Amino acid sequence: MSIPAARPLRALLLLAAVAAAAAAAPGPSAACARPLTIAAFKEFTAFILEGAEAAGVPMGEVTWVKNADEAHQYLESGERDVVFMSYDDTLSITLGDGFNGTAIVYPVHGGMLSLCGSVDPAANKTTVGIDTTTGYARALRYYLSTSLSPEQYEALNWVKAGATNIRFQALLDGSLDATLLNPPFTILAEAQGLTCTPMADVLGPYQGVVAHVTRDFLADPANVACLQTLADASTAVVAGLRNDPTAGVAALTTFYNTTTETATAIYEALWQPNGLATGLCFNTSQLAGTEAIYAWDTKQEVPADRTWVQDIFC
Repeated sequence: MSIPAARPLRALLLLAAVAAAAAAAPGPSAACARPLTIAAFKEFTAFILEGAEAAGVPMGEVTWVKNADEAHQYLESGERDVVFMSYDDTLSITLGDGFNGTAIVYPVHGGMLSLCGSVDPAANKTTVGIDTTTGYARALRYYLSTSLSPEQYEALNWVKAGATNIRFQALLDGSLDATLLNPPFTILAEAQGLTCTPMADVLGPYQGVVAHVTRDFLADPANVACLQTLADASTAVVAGLRNDPTAGVAALTTFYNTTTETATAIYEALWQPNGLATGLCFNTSQLAGTEAIYAWDTKQEVPADRTWVQDIFC
């Protein structure tokens, strides 16, 4: 089973989502004079970006990254205006790579993470797919270290298998025994008979994907105006989904070319405690949860001042 290319949501999403959210959305953003260049992982962020573009946000073709290393490069080099990746990657770039130009400006979701497939060293199911050593891989290492014995954990074979959509295909193909996924992939995996176990009870509050820019980017008011346009439209898409479940499920059915039953399950998965962010303010408990896992894995203390967090739309 493969995920189709993102389809324009146009009237379906715009009328159901953006129009439904108009009354609650912030005031009109300043005009954006140029297309934003964007890099992102092809997970639920793709749905939000498609809706934002349909709402009129000027953007070039989105670069769907193959792994976190590629995403890091796009941010640190300034080759893309906005890079969507996990908050653990924020910490990895800032504290691990020593890149002082990082700024995160709004949250997208809390990871919505589940372990899909089977990890069972006794049955020789030990091949676990991760993207790179950063990002959600830290959360998965933490989760498995708490659920397996030390001997079982040491028996695991960690494979760098790329971004979420790539790992999903590898799991279906049987080249991975287990990997960490999030919606829509968790639901699509379950529809293929695989088991997905939510990790929220073990992880606690957790910050997943956030919007990254550089401090240099934020220094230009014209850039901030474009970013505001993207942030407002993205929030409207999420608000529209939440406010009109019937239209939201219809949009998901179309976008993922799936059944209403599967789309309904995807929809319901979006609103779990670590689900979609419904505003532009960061949740400090989620930030702290990811920081605790980062510190556990790297043995590196995370500074309390969080200079990389720029709540400019809060």
